Amino acid sequence: MRTDIFVTLVNNLMKTDLKDNDEMTNIVDECCRALGISQIEIDDFNAHEKSVLMYKKYDNRILNEADYEDTFTLEKEDGPIGLRFWFDYEFPEASIDRGYGVQLFAAILKLNLSRFVKIVREEVSKTHDLASGILNSRGFLTAGQRILDEGRGTNFASVYLNVEKFKIVNQIYGHDAGDIILAQAAKVLSTILANLGSDHIVGRQSGDSFVCLVSKDCMDEFLETLETFSVAYNDNGKMVDISLSFYIGIYEISIRDRDMSEVMENSSTAYSLARHNGNLIPVYYDQKLRELIIREKDIESKMRSALENHEFTVYYQPKINLNDYSLIGAEALVRWLENGKVIPPDQFVPLFERNGFICNIDFFVLNSTCRALRNWLDRGMDVVPISVNFSRVHFSNSRFAQQIVETVKRYHVPPKYIEIEFTETMDVADKGKLVRAVEYLKSYGLATSMDDFGTGYSSLSLLKNLPVDVLKIDKSLLDSKTPQERIIISNVVHMVNEMNIKVITEGVETEEQAEFLKDIDCIAAQGFLFDRPLPHPDFEKRLNKGRYEKDELKLQETMEM
Repeated sequence: MRTDIFVTLVNNLMKTDLKDNDEMTNIVDECCRALGISQIEIDDFNAHEKSVLMYKKYDNRILNEADYEDTFTLEKEDGPIGLRFWFDYEFPEASIDRGYGVQLFAAILKLNLSRFVKIVREEVSKTHDLASGILNSRGFLTAGQRILDEGRGTNFASVYLNVEKFKIVNQIYGHDAGDIILAQAAKVLSTILANLGSDHIVGRQSGDSFVCLVSKDCMDEFLETLETFSVAYNDNGKMVDISLSFYIGIYEISIRDRDMSEVMENSSTAYSLARHNGNLIPVYYDQKLRELIIREKDIESKMRSALENHEFTVYYQPKINLNDYSLIGAEALVRWLENGKVIPPDQFVPLFERNGFICNIDFFVLNSTCRALRNWLDRGMDVVPISVNFSRVHFSNSRFAQQIVETVKRYHVPPKYIEIEFTETMDVADKGKLVRAVEYLKSYGLATSMDDFGTGYSSLSLLKNLPVDVLKIDKSLLDSKTPQERIIISNVVHMVNEMNIKVITEGVETEEQAEFLKDIDCIAAQGFLFDRPLPHPDFEKRLNKGRYEKDELKLQETMEM
């Protein structure tokens, strides 16, 4: 082959429209024939686990060792991709040196392939998750809408999946490894659904969230596979199986459904409820859930105006010394009075936790409590410390502890009369922020307490590093019936007393419980045995009285106002 002809072919290859596969293939074929190349193989771009033929002169595939090999890299996260050439040794000698020609040809191919894959990836990324190869949110929406438009939607259910506590995987293996594990999880999901039937689709919504269209007939089998879901990961040369669990929301598509985005939103809503409840049992979107959502949307539409219009108010639940039934403190609790009717906190507090409005409410309660304390002090009344709850949602604000101190200072309330309560059931990632917040509040003289002790995963280990002043034992521990359970709460109280941390038990409803607490040296309590949360005027009367008489004790209604 003459050099000038080969150079012309290479120049044509450089000018090829990368989107014109036929033109590019024809020129590659011409170059191969000109250089006497029998076969070209290139590693698969995505998996790097198999090779694809780019050119083949004969029908059969050549399997022996390649005559010329080269590698190239598409992106920094990709490993090297192999490019291999086999020569046709019956090809007549050419005027151009074959070795030089193949090197030049390989260099141009690598450049073109890199440019081509970049274009392809940009196009594919519009509908697919490049890390795993499955559909992304947009691609899933398009594919699902096609099924609805074809009238086949009623055969399917939308299943929203979110990996439970994936932060722990990131902490153990690192975020880079976490990305690989999630991509593997996507592929495993895709394989599971493919084995169940060709019509099933799966998409990746975000980092650790996926959405699937699953045949209703296959739902039980699909959910069963999720119970033992795992992915294989190469941890520094050692293969490990990583088990993953999912929060699951399911919406069964009905004949009325026309919009795939609404279908996805319904399954996402069901998942949100499962996650909020910490429930790994699948949650189905149904009429009851729909009514709850309508109610929550109504609450969200009113919450800001309700705060501005003073519909929120503060109730106070007394804390009692069990030795002499004296009033030793109180917990400030928010209530919503709408048109004279009390909205129970369990109907709006969880929602406010999810949408972040709880931050506004917590500071409203703190301001109201400080204002009340200032008023009582100015009137010369004997007051007791009052605790105010602060949600873990505040940890997204690096200044919230300073804002607490600034609020207390604004009302000139002595720090000894304010106690800040945090919940024990928080994510591992929040622990460091919690410790720093407690230390800052303590430096100003504000007491802190740990609420719901006994309901989390790391209660005892947290106490080692957390300088709280008070520990509130959760009602669930007090409800213990067996001797073994009572031994547990007795030892918890003894241990905390030994650490010079005050202990209070909430949810005390019977005199028997009160006597049991005294027997194990837990002398502080709150609960319906003494009082339910009281509105400001009633608590003020209780504050003036200062103690409970023995014959006053009675079991109050178990349903909180």
